Amino acid sequence: MEEQEKEIYFIKGFNNGYLLNIHEPELLDGILKSGNHKSDYVRAMALGKKQHEKEQLMDEMKQSRERQRNIKRGR
Repeated sequence: MEEQEKEIYFIKGFNNGYLLNIHEPELLDGILKSGNHKSDYVRAMALGKKQHEKEQLMDEMKQSRERQRNIKRGR
């Protein structure tokens, strides 16, 4: 596989992992637990999942800070 093809393959895996974590997290967990981590595609899926989880955490932290600000303002 050429370098550009590998990159496209990785990006597809990452994006599919990200989207599956949003829409079908149980399915994604099953895929990731299948022991097929030697596959670059599955490793990319795991990274996509991790990215989505990181973004969720950042959103939760932002919302929490906003709630705290509103409480301090008396809302």
